[in-house]
Amino acid sequence: MSAHQSIGSPEWVWDGCGWVRPGSCQPPPCPPPCPPFPPRPIQGPIAGVTTGAAARPGEVGEFLVGSAVVNIVVNPLTQTILAQPLVIPPGDWDIEAAFGSSVSWDALSFMLRPQPPGVTGNLQGFFGVFSPQPTLIDAVVISPRQQALVSIPTLLPFTISVFNTTVAGQGTLVVSARRMR
Repeated sequence: MSAHQSIGSPEWVWDGCGWVRPGSCQPPPCPPPCPPFPPRPIQGPIAGVTTGAAARPGEVGEFLVGSAVVNIVVNPLTQTILAQPLVIPPGDWDIEAAFGSSVSWDALSFMLRPQPPGVTGNLQGFFGVFSPQPTLIDAVVISPRQQALVSIPTLLPFTISVFNTTVAGQGTLVVSARRMR
């Protein structure tokens, strides 16, 4: 609709805030559904995919995966391991972490520490076996999904704590992130 196009009778004009009759402050009557006032420019779709297929870097649906393999030693107490599996670029991300090992342990915890600004939670995963003969072998612990809205490349540093390890070996922390916008 142009700035001087007729809407029925009499003529209506766009005054910068709405469609009005010349010399009037009243918007025109319109049958439902009313068109938006002011008319909005047509915007194309957001670049990216919504089918689960891989998207190009910077597009919605971009999927990143980072992993860190850590050594776990026999220790009747707690051992703390630091891992830095992934740096996410600026954007809005859904993030999830998982830790798996074939090591025998009583309990395992991992979390973002320190929690970077813009990340909604610490991605903590925890599992414990507390019994007279606690051993857990071949286990995977998954964190709840969190959101991150970051404006600079952001490192996701994790602290992994393993309690009462009776068999040495390795574990793998895997962090995945999908760009939401």
